[in-house]
Amino acid sequence: MGAGASVHEPPQCPDGYEIEKFKKILHLFDVYDADGSMSISSEDGPVVLGLARRIVERKIKVLNN
Repeated sequence: MGAGASVHEPPQCPDGYEIEKFKKILHLFDVYDADGSMSISSEDGPVVLGLARRIVERKIKVLNN
């Protein structure tokens, strides 16, 4: 365990996927990643966790159409 910050590669848009849709998905994720952990965890509470997953799934479905 170190004291330094981890270095993460920025997410790359998959081949053949619209870059604007990909940017919207990343923005949506950032909105829900309030603590900077790059995840939605069970510590967020089961109701919040379920709601966040449903919202993200719906938004991604809309963006993919």
